[in-house]
Amino acid sequence: MRNGLASVAWLAERLGQANLRVVDATWFLPSSPFASPVAARTAHAAARVPGSTFWDLDEVSDAAAAPSTPHNLPTPAQFAAEARRHGIAPDTRVVCYDQLGVFSAPRLWHTLR
Repeated sequence: MRNGLASVAWLAERLGQANLRVVDATWFLPSSPFASPVAARTAHAAARVPGSTFWDLDEVSDAAAAPSTPHNLPTPAQFAAEARRHGIAPDTRVVCYDQLGVFSAPRLWHTLR
């Protein structure tokens, strides 16, 4: 699948497949309509797609690249280590989602490309 979108039905039929990883990339923008009283990791623990893992976009970023701006893309080494932690290999299908709909998941999807 190259178009970048998966339906709920598509995912439901494939949950548990060995070459599929489901990753929650929820991130809440502080002081905005996208803010939350709980941390994204806490939200993931409370409600998630079965078998999904949580990718912390703030923790997995290159803070040294631009110290005055948060939320940078990760270095290649950071990215590779985090991908391995999630069981993601070059031939793995990955479904990224976030709990706001389409807010932070596209960031992870772009990074995976």
